[in-house]
Amino acid sequence: MSAGHPTRQPAAPCKPCAEPPPWHAKASAFVTAIRPYIETVKAARAHSLPEIAKALDALGIKIARGGKCHLASVWFVLTREAEAA
Repeated sequence: MSAGHPTRQPAAPCKPCAEPPPWHAKASAFVTAIRPYIETVKAARAHSLPEIAKALDALGIKIARGGKCHLASVWFVLTREAEAA
């Protein structure tokens, strides 16, 4: 007896996109623009994601949609940069 649903077939593997989604260029531009500010804040001894986000807010840096900087937006920039490297 095999594990899993008795009638459902396994999902086909995902195929890579032929071209990047439309938001990809804007996201890349945001990462490039905000990265120097994150480096400046990290040099000032803010190392955790919440500390970095709070420091960026204090500097008046807005996220891509114009709102306050949050932990998730800092995480996005750092992980996106890691994927590109």
